[in-house]
Amino acid sequence: SELQSLARISYAVFCLKKEEDMEKMVPCAQCGRLHKYGEMYTSREVHTAYGFGFAVCRECYDDEMDRFLAEHPPFKEN
Repeated sequence: SELQSLARISYAVFCLKKEEDMEKMVPCAQCGRLHKYGEMYTSREVHTAYGFGFAVCRECYDDEMDRFLAEHPPFKEN
């Protein structure tokens, strides 16, 4: 699928190690919009079978966190 293709591209870019690569424009694994690699986050939802998260934009990361916290509310002390 198209999302799987974007995720593969994002995964490949995630493996880059050179500092200048942080400015490279790459697609978000969730929405597909292009962002600077250095400004992306590790996805909690889109990952390899081994748990290695793909790169996602801030907006998608925030959406993932909202979904996670809705299912797992933080512990509150009395």
